[in-house]
Amino acid sequence: MKTRIAAGLSALAAAGTLVALAPATAHASTPAIGRSCSGNEIGNLRYTTAKQPTVCANTGRALSWVRTGRVDPVTRRAGAGCSGAYSVASSPTGKALLCASGRWVRNP
Repeated sequence: MKTRIAAGLSALAAAGTLVALAPATAHASTPAIGRSCSGNEIGNLRYTTAKQPTVCANTGRALSWVRTGRVDPVTRRAGAGCSGAYSVASSPTGKALLCASGRWVRNP
């Protein structure tokens, strides 16, 4: 069975159709506080190599990775209630959500 799967993948690669198996959401930059990020990364919640939570934001001068507050370990949805125990959470798509006025919001 494994041999047939490997042969099938080899055939797809040779035909140039294996591209569809590549990850759809590749990250363009490595997050580090103050390092540049790209427009398609705005709002992405990521971690530095030192495990510091960061978000790609427009600082008014450039797009860069900025430090965030404590991140809720549970994935949350925009519009759901928040208690204020955590100031930041990740959405199911990896975007940063902020706890504001008792609700998880994007870009308040």
